[in-house]
Amino acid sequence: MRKLFTRLLATVGTFGSIITLVIQLRQPALPLTAWQWGLLGILALSTVVSLALDMREFFTKRHLVIATNVGIKQYMYNWIERGATAAIFSRNLGWAEEDARVAELLRLRARSHSLTVVLPRETPLSRELARLGAEVFYYPDINYTIRTRFTIIDADRSDTRVAIGRFVDDDLVVDEYDSGSDPAFHLARDLFELVRRLIASRG
Repeated sequence: MRKLFTRLLATVGTFGSIITLVIQLRQPALPLTAWQWGLLGILALSTVVSLALDMREFFTKRHLVIATNVGIKQYMYNWIERGATAAIFSRNLGWAEEDARVAELLRLRARSHSLTVVLPRETPLSRELARLGAEVFYYPDINYTIRTRFTIIDADRSDTRVAIGRFVDDDLVVDEYDSGSDPAFHLARDLFELVRRLIASRG
């Protein structure tokens, strides 16, 4: 919120400075000319648009820093629970295997056939989820583990959202995006679908 407030103040401050400059440039005791009014109108419109875009970005993207394992598990539980479906691109599902409540939520999604998981290799939990009805895909033969982790909820709906996580030092940094709000949203969704289809095509 502080970052948004700072950006809004900077935008309004810039607009105020330009207005002051325009007024100072006009001839004393004379009204503003048509071009000066036009310039002020354009500046006002630009300021409104800039403020709207700043606020839209703030409310459609969340940036979180999670410093504890307990916090990571709680975040993942809340994120998956809020969606009717979940598509998870993970390294090993360790955060779920270590937490009975999260694992049970994944089992619930698997039983309702509303869970898709992509992993570099099989784990005990992924094997169980596949048996319960989840779509589970592995990519063990490319000799590379994709570093980005992300989870898409409600992928087939207009209000789909994606959470993209990465580790910075010992903290998990998560950015949340809603549908169409940022190129990162489309990149994550396309990567997930591409890998899923490539693996599925191999049988």
